[in-house]
Amino acid sequence: MFDAGAPTDPVDIDLALLARDLFADADAAVATALESVREAGVLVVATPVYKASYTGLLKAFLDQLPSGGLAGVVAVPVIVSGAPAHLGVAELHLRPLLGELGATVAVPAFSILEPQLPDLDEQVAGWSAANNRLVQAAVAALAARASATAAPAALVSATGSERAR
Repeated sequence: MFDAGAPTDPVDIDLALLARDLFADADAAVATALESVREAGVLVVATPVYKASYTGLLKAFLDQLPSGGLAGVVAVPVIVSGAPAHLGVAELHLRPLLGELGATVAVPAFSILEPQLPDLDEQVAGWSAANNRLVQAAVAALAARASATAAPAALVSATGSERAR
């Protein structure tokens, strides 16, 4: 499913752009987004948290995947929280959801408070330094079990905002 030695361009799936079509019976854009998620080697699932949960938009999207639909995918939960009390949402709620879908969630979630966003690059660098080897090891282990075909990374976001790369 994923060739750990062949980097690919990430696919950015902004659910805010799919919101209107997310509940349609057979929307091509949603189907394409779901296929990108299922084929990802590494899936970064990012969502804001304000009411002690990930967004309903993210839940509605992920609910369209069957149980085990993310088998063979390494997932990294990411949340942006408005309150310190909600920093654990990724571990308490998002990680189990991704696990139910069959994803391998081998690293701690990346959680950040809104006031820390100006220092996002520094925060990501610290998280990456601590967890990059685990992500790579998980990808390599899954690749060893699956047929080796290149798969892009995917970023699923329920924010509707542009992200710098």
